Parts: sequence; C-alpha cells; structure tokens
Amino acid sequence: MIITCRAYGCANRWEARSWPGNLCAPCSLKRMEELKEKKAKKATRKSPQHEKFAAILDMYELALVDFPKMLPTLLQLCHPDKHGGNSVAANKATEWLLRTRGALNNQITTSRCRR
Repeated sequence: MIITCRAYGCANRWEARSWPGNLCAPCSLKRMEELKEKKAKKATRKSPQHEKFAAILDMYELALVDFPKMLPTLLQLCHPDKHGGNSVAANKATEWLLRTRGALNNQITTSRCRR
C-alpha cells in the first residue's frame, strides 16, 4: 500500500511497510520540533501572579537603588532656600525627603549589621 504525506504541503509517497505513520520522515521531524517548541513555550509562560511579583520587585529595586541616588538632587530642587524660604510645599517635601533618607540609612546600616 502506498501512503502519501499531506502535511506541510508535502506530497512525499512511500510504501506503508517501510515507514509507519501518516507523515513522511522529514515532516515527522518537523512536527517533533514544533511540539518541542510548544512544550518549551508552555514551560516558560509566566502566570499573572508571577508578572505581578516581578513588577513589585522592579518597584522595590527602583525605590532601593535609584531613589537614594536621586535624593541629593531632589533635596536641592525642593529645598526651601530655593523657594524664598516661605514655601509650605517646599518645607513639607524637604522634611519628607530627609525622613526618608534617614530611614533608608537606618535600613542599610541595620541590614549590614545582620550579615
């Protein structure tokens, strides 16, 4: 009995005794590769919870790495002396930045002591 492969636009023909299945050898290999890729994609697909967790980690990295670097610039920009000394918003922002800097410094020194 002669079998004709109809996968992937292929028209290879072979004797049924010589190769089992409905796909010729090249198409069988191609199909196996597709299945491997599909399995690999499924294994690396991230759940919504994983995406949220990754976003939270990025936010913490921003807060703990970039914010301390920007703190001196932010303090210079909003310092009350830059705004005539009588800006309530400048006073409030500067107080918050100084408290935050103190908390970050305490956190950094505490975490170093625990190691």
